[in-house]
Amino acid sequence: MSGIVELLKAFDRKERAWLVRMALKPAALDQGFLNRVYKELDLTAPCSSTVWWGMDYHIDWLVAALHAFRNGWTVDELTTQKSMTNDDARITHSIEDFDFIIADKERIILIEAKAFGDWDPKRLEEKLSRLAKLSGDGKVPNSGSDAPVQLHLILTSIDNTPDLSDIPSWIFPGGKPLYIKLDIDPGQFMRVARSDKDGKISKKGTLWKVAKDRTIKEG
Repeated sequence: MSGIVELLKAFDRKERAWLVRMALKPAALDQGFLNRVYKELDLTAPCSSTVWWGMDYHIDWLVAALHAFRNGWTVDELTTQKSMTNDDARITHSIEDFDFIIADKERIILIEAKAFGDWDPKRLEEKLSRLAKLSGDGKVPNSGSDAPVQLHLILTSIDNTPDLSDIPSWIFPGGKPLYIKLDIDPGQFMRVARSDKDGKISKKGTLWKVAKDRTIKEG
């Protein structure tokens, strides 16, 4: 039997994640970061800094890995299964993803980040609706001897969280998202914008210019 981490690894085809792992060998997570995550989740005994992680992890991959875990399949058995129904459209064949994922044998922690842009509540609600289809209460059982896997979601941004409604309580405990502040070095950040011939920023502009985006202050 393959555990959930082995199943998640089997789908991890994101070049960016493998490049980061290669560039930062050993690609261990910062223990301080893990402590912040576990504190927000109100969990004890934070996992080791060598815990498995991924980035830009496709939701289709997550769905498939959890489906395999639920059925007790091994990695080697994944391609031997018959074609499966998709009546609830949980597989979308899109590149929709979660920004960061941390997993051990007992839990999967999904982290969605927003830095300089604004949250898109509709898009995030679509992601969360797919997540809700995976489990009614956040626990994904296993037909074999493994314990259920608990799903968690944390949002991180510079200074705000999105206004969402009709989100299952296990995703947003207490009616609000679990949240950690996104650490960004202070400074003035710029963006490249479309502009018209008068230098005015315009979505229909055919020219471009540099515009101020956000100023991040110390502390």
